[in-house]
Amino acid sequence: LESLRSTGLPESPPYSLLPRDALRDELLTLVGRVATIDAGVAAASAARDDARKDREARESTRRRAKEALETNSQPEQTAALTAELRLRESESRLAEEQLQLKRLEHDRQRLLQESFETRLTLLRERDRLLGKDVVFPADEFRSKLVELESKQTQLGAQLATLERQAAFAETEWFQAKRRLDAAPGPDRALAEEVDARRLKFQVHQREIAILNARVQRLLDVQDLWKKRFDAWSATQDRATLAQWDAQTRVLLDDLDTESRLQELEIRDLRLELIALQNRRDTLAPEETALARWIDERIGLTNQLADAFQANGSSIDAARRTAERLLADIGADLSGVPLSERLAGAWDAMVRAWRFEITSVDDRPITVGKIVVGVLLLIIGLFASRLISAWIGRRLLPRLGLNEGAAAAFRSVLFYLLVIIFVFIALRMINVPLTAFTILGGALAIGVGFGSQNIINNFMSGLILIAERPVRVGDLIQLGDLHGVVQHIGARSTRIMTGSNVEIVVPNSSFLENNVVNWTLSDARVRVSVSVGVAYGSPTREVAKLLKKAVEEHGRVLKSPAPIVLFDEFGDNALQFQIHFWILMKTTMDRRTIESDVRFRIDGLFREAGVTISFPQRDIHLGANPVNIRLLPAEAEEPE
Repeated sequence: LESLRSTGLPESPPYSLLPRDALRDELLTLVGRVATIDAGVAAASAARDDARKDREARESTRRRAKEALETNSQPEQTAALTAELRLRESESRLAEEQLQLKRLEHDRQRLLQESFETRLTLLRERDRLLGKDVVFPADEFRSKLVELESKQTQLGAQLATLERQAAFAETEWFQAKRRLDAAPGPDRALAEEVDARRLKFQVHQREIAILNARVQRLLDVQDLWKKRFDAWSATQDRATLAQWDAQTRVLLDDLDTESRLQELEIRDLRLELIALQNRRDTLAPEETALARWIDERIGLTNQLADAFQANGSSIDAARRTAERLLADIGADLSGVPLSERLAGAWDAMVRAWRFEITSVDDRPITVGKIVVGVLLLIIGLFASRLISAWIGRRLLPRLGLNEGAAAAFRSVLFYLLVIIFVFIALRMINVPLTAFTILGGALAIGVGFGSQNIINNFMSGLILIAERPVRVGDLIQLGDLHGVVQHIGARSTRIMTGSNVEIVVPNSSFLENNVVNWTLSDARVRVSVSVGVAYGSPTREVAKLLKKAVEEHGRVLKSPAPIVLFDEFGDNALQFQIHFWILMKTTMDRRTIESDVRFRIDGLFREAGVTISFPQRDIHLGANPVNIRLLPAEAEEPE
């Protein structure tokens, strides 16, 4: 290795391709061998550690035996303890020798590993030096073709011989079968002969199939060598090389598949051999005729296994040639200019764009059509949203539509535009509507079973938009929910509460529950304020004060006029109510005006000396009155 690094290769360049191929074959074999040796080193290291532990255990046992003899105080046990000590000493020496043996084995494996690693480094260095100046002369290519043709001739001769042997074996099989059929009774030896004759015929048939596969494989290998020579001669363009690369990879996949199938065949043959050998071992010595035909079947099974082994070697040789071609092509493809790479990438993109996924009504549906359709749908979605929003903001207010009607029209226009863009997209990519027949049926089933709530809310949204019982900007009350309608969508409606909290309500809730719309037809709302005054208060004056408090508020409507009602004689007060009308846009409008009116009522009552009553209780005692006395603070109660 040092000499190679210092002086280089003894041969002068240029170097031939075939010796480099042989070198790389040796390199691959050596790589596998090094992996095996690495496993051997690991096993030897584990065995050495186990031997060390065993030696330590033996030594511990020897020391205990020695201590037992030295501390013995009973003369009658001295002989037994001495024998025990000698035995433990022998075992300890044996464990020591075993440890030394395992150490030597470990050292041997280590030296072997170092030797093979050095050889591997040497081969890699030679391969590196050879790779700098390698050529593929035409005479070597012709000699390789002659070698392959010679192998084809040999296989052809073997094939002809096997065909004759198969015909003869078939005749022998039929003759043995006729003898078995004509036998007066069961004959195990004759039945075993029939099985052996049949197996012989089947083995020849399998060998013929294997030889045919090997002949075809030689043709493939010959084609691979021709491609290698053309690749080294640099007579092919990049497109041809890329095509060869794809074809070779397909061939490698086929070889791998064939190799895996053959491994299964060999496994089955091994199991069959085990079964036959077990039958052979259980035969009695006098059953020689039966043993002969079982031995015949064992030999035929081994013969077929040998044929599979030879076929496996042929597969490996073809695989190595294909991999070499890929390496040669890869070296040429890796140095491609940027323009050619971009052209190749563009061709790949075009092929992918035109890839046909399926067809409907004899019309292809390609990847490009799907992508264009999706882009058109996305653009149509945004365009529908922009167009409907622009019409809702600019055009509809000029036509005199209020905010709620404009929002409803905008929603209907949005969904209509989306549907139009969907049909436009389908038309532009030339996808027939019949392509969605099956999809429509599946969606119908899904709607019927799993989308009831969604469709219910969607249909409710359409009814809300059409009938407009609730509009954008309306002040509504739905159960305990109070707020202003902000948006009516296809599935839900968004409501803004007085606390500036947006709540999303399903559209079906507006049709299934009672909804109070404070501003459906008119924003005027009649509200009332109640107050109780003490008994004895001037009721007419109270009515005037209440009416004055309401009329002074600027947000109370003058028409209809406020109405004051003397409601009832309550338990604690004279109850009055004043009803008046306001314009209410939000819930807080009502509460604010009512609060202002209450403030004003309290101020007017204070100025007029009218007392707002509070709860009172009168207690009436029965026939036995309670004696109550008031005493000074310093007086003491009599005992």
